[in-house]
Amino acid sequence: MAGVDMVHVPYRGQGPALTGSAWRSRCRCCSPPRPAPPITSQAGKLRASAVTTAAARAEVLPELPTVADFVPGYEASQWYGIGAPKNTPAEIVDKLNREINAAIADPE
Repeated sequence: MAGVDMVHVPYRGQGPALTGSAWRSRCRCCSPPRPAPPITSQAGKLRASAVTTAAARAEVLPELPTVADFVPGYEASQWYGIGAPKNTPAEIVDKLNREINAAIADPE
């Protein structure tokens, strides 16, 4: 959308992406931890520029603009799902549902 030519280089998680050879890249996309600390490395080599959600700034990083502020119409988001094997007993599914909803409702 912005006419920028980039190459996707996958890493096995954010830890490896933020250490070692990853410093050779100029740009990376990652999810902020919760609660989000100030996004900067001790060496000052890492700086957050924007969040990818288009609707609003991230609650954990309210000072960062959205990419859509610079590239109108841009949005990238993610979601997480949890599954269980077929024929999982209903009481296990119910317990998972209760515990997951309790974790989601916990502000911590």
